[in-house]
Amino acid sequence: MVYTKKHPALLIMGVVFAALGGLTSSGALSGLYDYLGNAKMTGEIVMLSYTFGVIGILVGLWHMWGTHREGNLDYYLSSVAGGIFILLIAMGVRWFADPL
Repeated sequence: MVYTKKHPALLIMGVVFAALGGLTSSGALSGLYDYLGNAKMTGEIVMLSYTFGVIGILVGLWHMWGTHREGNLDYYLSSVAGGIFILLIAMGVRWFADPL
């Protein structure tokens, strides 16, 4: 059984993470981080955003345009979208909702 579905959700979440990392590293969100009081966490935000953004983009591209065959690779890579979604929610709460 092939578990992977061709759906752009993981690719979109990867782009969101990469955009957050890019905006944070460029300083575009420094006013927001100063207001929230988590300006000292920008290194963590950049590193984690870029890491999971690249993972999300690469696996998302494979989900959309790769060839899917039954096997362990398909089984495990089909669960990456759920993990990235949980990380997106958890990091959003930690970095933006919790400081409020």
